[in-house]
Amino acid sequence: MRCPDLAELPAPPAGRSGWPWTAASGRVESASRVSVVTPSYNQAGYLEETIRSVLLQGLPDLQYVVMDGGSTDGSVAILKKYDRWIDWTSAKDGGQSDAINTGLDKSDGALWAWINSDDVYSAGALAEACAAFGEQPDVDMFYGDCDIVDERTRRTGACPTRPFDLEPLVRNQFFIPQPSTVLRRSVLEALGGPRRDLHLVMDWELWLRVALDGRTIRHLPRTLASFRIWADAKTSAQEVRSAREKLAVLDRLYSDRDLEPAIGRYRSDAYSDVHWFASIAHRDAGEGATALGHVLRSVGRRPSRITELRTWRNLARSTVVAAKSPFKKQGV
Repeated sequence: MRCPDLAELPAPPAGRSGWPWTAASGRVESASRVSVVTPSYNQAGYLEETIRSVLLQGLPDLQYVVMDGGSTDGSVAILKKYDRWIDWTSAKDGGQSDAINTGLDKSDGALWAWINSDDVYSAGALAEACAAFGEQPDVDMFYGDCDIVDERTRRTGACPTRPFDLEPLVRNQFFIPQPSTVLRRSVLEALGGPRRDLHLVMDWELWLRVALDGRTIRHLPRTLASFRIWADAKTSAQEVRSAREKLAVLDRLYSDRDLEPAIGRYRSDAYSDVHWFASIAHRDAGEGATALGHVLRSVGRRPSRITELRTWRNLARSTVVAAKSPFKKQGV
């Protein structure tokens, strides 16, 4: 499908202007077919902005799939407004990763990306990615820079990015923003999409699989998307779940007997970093005893942490939380 012109789309809601409401990307005459998947559930407040930021990319051949998990907040009415240009489904699913994989199965573009229903592509982002893949045919995955925006799409900062390096990726140091990432479909055909049993760290696990398969990943120094952080977007319960998923990913990674020995040298630091994250997640969830356990495991994996002031602060705060809620059911 050719990306629609601005005049072809429904009029924006009152008071909305600028990209992607009253402005569009320049039209691209030649580019690879791009498939984009958006998983969504009860995101009516942001969904339309996401949809328009995809449709107004100006590409000659775009396939856009929206997998809605059976929303009841008005999302379906928005999808119907754009029915002419998107392939959408609204039905109960198995969660975000399941929706992404179902959308991937529907896709056939040479390049593939997913953008969540509260994030926004920058004008011309996908054209930039197409051009980069054309100029560097050895690259399997590009990730660009990514702004951070609030509920009203006001820029509040930027996601940290850097040239690709395997060690910080294994250690779960955030530098590959998911909304600004585009992959060759051939990579996903070989390796599969996000793991369906992961709900919060499936992007990190997928990037790990791509990297450890020897694929070429490269940073594209262009702002390709905006990642939205809004009130109640994350809860302490989600952070605890995220910590558990991160530890499960590491356990699976390091149980692989065929893993290259070079990756083994990152093991202690990787576990130390994730246990540190887990300690804060459990502490914020009021599970002080569990938080203490993770602090100690973090120090055990990297003894030099015992000399850091923040370690003692974390121990003290976790102890206070544990003392205040001694009978609270603790996590693991």
